[in-house]
Amino acid sequence: MTLTHAAPATETRRPAWLLVLTLPIFIAYVVVAVATIAQKADTTSAELTPAQISDLGVLWVLVHVLWVAPPIVAVIALSLVARKRQLARTATVPVMAGVGGVLAAAYLVVQLLAFGVGGETWGDSRLYPLGVVLSLAVGWCAALPATILVAVVLARSGVSPKTCWTVAALTALYFVFEVLTYLPALFGPATLDEAVGLPPFLIGFFWAALGGALHRARVPSGE
Repeated sequence: MTLTHAAPATETRRPAWLLVLTLPIFIAYVVVAVATIAQKADTTSAELTPAQISDLGVLWVLVHVLWVAPPIVAVIALSLVARKRQLARTATVPVMAGVGGVLAAAYLVVQLLAFGVGGETWGDSRLYPLGVVLSLAVGWCAALPATILVAVVLARSGVSPKTCWTVAALTALYFVFEVLTYLPALFGPATLDEAVGLPPFLIGFFWAALGGALHRARVPSGE
């Protein structure tokens, strides 16, 4: 049986707003990417030449910060939910947040190294697939499993069960789709620049929905 006690309002609302914040960050990423990279490349940043990347300058960095920020903000928020609400079986979520932070930092370092890369295009560099793998790892090793775990525990605790179960199920489907999309490109004949996943901001809607549910609910603490 789940034991409950109300968390202070600020503790209840802060992680909820962080989860909601991921969606506008994703939207900002799309806007900036369309206004910068999309003006120079037909499909992906793999087509950019070193000169084009240099021309983008700080905008190149901004695009990638906006890309990696939502999953990190989300996993930090989920870690706060797990810790402040003392949710059972979520002890690994703060660990996931730490792992995600390290992977995100490594991803940004790789993108910064693009300014000094050789070859005709960014996709020709060995750093390009490394960046893609690190980007995927942030989701696969941190944000996505943390979302599923916390959403399931919240649903089982009676917190907006319909919303939390829906978020858990959709996130799991999103996770499976990404794995099925990118694993063949990592280990098969396809290439990473040819792999096309789901729209990146889709998961932002899931996090925003979970944040909205948390904001409205008085969340149980502990089991």
